[in-house]
Amino acid sequence: MNKIVLLSILSVSMLLTGYAEKPPTPKIAGFTFIPKDKITTIKKMAYNDSRFMDSCVFIPLETSDAVLINKIVQVETYNDRYYIYDKHQETEKLRVFDSKGKFLFDISKQGNGAGEYVSMNSFFLNGKENRIGIFDPSRLAVHEYNLQGKFLQTVKHGQQVLANLKKSICAGGYFYCHFGVSHFNDMMYYKLSAKDYSIMDKWMPYPIKIVQQMGADVMGHPFSFVGNELHHVLLFSDTIYTYQDGKDQPSLLIKTGKPNIPPTYFKGKPCEHDPFRALVEVWQDKRYSPGFTELFETDRYIMVAFRFNSDFYILDKDKKETFHVLEVDDSYLHFMKSSSINENKLIKVLSQEELTYYQDYIKTSNKDYPKQIRELMANYNIEEDNPILIVYYMKQSTK
Repeated sequence: MNKIVLLSILSVSMLLTGYAEKPPTPKIAGFTFIPKDKITTIKKMAYNDSRFMDSCVFIPLETSDAVLINKIVQVETYNDRYYIYDKHQETEKLRVFDSKGKFLFDISKQGNGAGEYVSMNSFFLNGKENRIGIFDPSRLAVHEYNLQGKFLQTVKHGQQVLANLKKSICAGGYFYCHFGVSHFNDMMYYKLSAKDYSIMDKWMPYPIKIVQQMGADVMGHPFSFVGNELHHVLLFSDTIYTYQDGKDQPSLLIKTGKPNIPPTYFKGKPCEHDPFRALVEVWQDKRYSPGFTELFETDRYIMVAFRFNSDFYILDKDKKETFHVLEVDDSYLHFMKSSSINENKLIKVLSQEELTYYQDYIKTSNKDYPKQIRELMANYNIEEDNPILIVYYMKQSTK
């Protein structure tokens, strides 16, 4: 890949580690710098704040003997259907629900037969081409189906590194992917061919290198595809990057008021080769900004956050305003804890574990909850019912 090295903006070490004490100059074409004094603080925001959202919908997933969900690893949506990767201790399933939460069908099944998958680490959804694919790390292959579940083909790619793939976006004949860090992968982002899943490009090394035989996923939703550009974050950095046509460069810096960690921050520390401990270490070190691990972008908003923090930033591209939200009034309904985005819709999963605590919290709290939430929680059976999806409809651009 032809990397753009902007020596007048950032040193090479800054690009690789996220360290940026001095903000890049806004004179560079396409680069936006937002100083701290241009950011409006919102102390507390409603979970369905009408300034940014049109509506918020709760979808209880149907519960029956045929569909008992254990753990939702991934959820994607297209045409008012929700595709859910459900992971059990010994089985993995790709389940499909409608917009009301009614179970429709499973995509294939686990097995060794034609069109079946041995295991699953992720799936992609390409609505425009009526295609869904399951990444099978056991076979080093991808099994492709149409959106109604009909088997199309199995493509054997033979690449062990794809076992670290966590999330992918299909656009322009390519897959843009986020990978976890492991002993055989230290890159955050990959570009794959949509035909044979060969690696076309990879960029952004993790600042933490794993030497033991293990893997970790320390970022939840670190990228979005808008227009013909991939926008993504870099671990431990307040800068957002743009990848297009094989070139990756900084495009937006939100000045949070603290510097990012220096390049040598982890050297010699116990967390030097442990990504989870490193994440906690930076989060607890109040001298520095931990950067951003989550990025959701719609046609109107850019929203970024660090996964352990309750605060986050929203940039309104229409009004050219930036907000620093310190807190959402209901942490269980925090939309920046979403796991997926499709156009202007953010999708959050309320797991059974979360719902257990949430139900107890509502019972003991003096807060006046909306009728919709009180009824939803009163009728929810913790022991038997499946998780609930929350869909946030963000306001769309008027330009």
